[in-house]
Amino acid sequence: MKKRVKGTAPANAWDVTKWADLPDKTAQARYRIVREGKRNRIVTVSKKRRQVLEGLMQRPVISASRARLSDKVLHLKRENYVDIETLVYANEEGGEFGVYFLKCDVQYLGDVSTRTKGRK
Repeated sequence: MKKRVKGTAPANAWDVTKWADLPDKTAQARYRIVREGKRNRIVTVSKKRRQVLEGLMQRPVISASRARLSDKVLHLKRENYVDIETLVYANEEGGEFGVYFLKCDVQYLGDVSTRTKGRK
């Protein structure tokens, strides 16, 4: 959901200029998504989706980044049931930019083992 709001973006919002700015966790991991009034979901994410999710778990992320996060946010919302809100703020130049906010509780459950069952 996208909302236009008055005021200024949070001072702690993460202005990501490159993927390396986000947490470097990219291995496949499981998370519990807890959304109010809905059943909990266990999801598995990896690579750039995990980086975005880990970043959102720390603080809001500016959506107008040079790293093009919007595609990963869309996948997290649609495929992984993560409740992410976009608030749109006006900037000094007359344009707009959005900030992504995590609106549900996300609990890290651990990395997924890459070992195959039966192997030692």
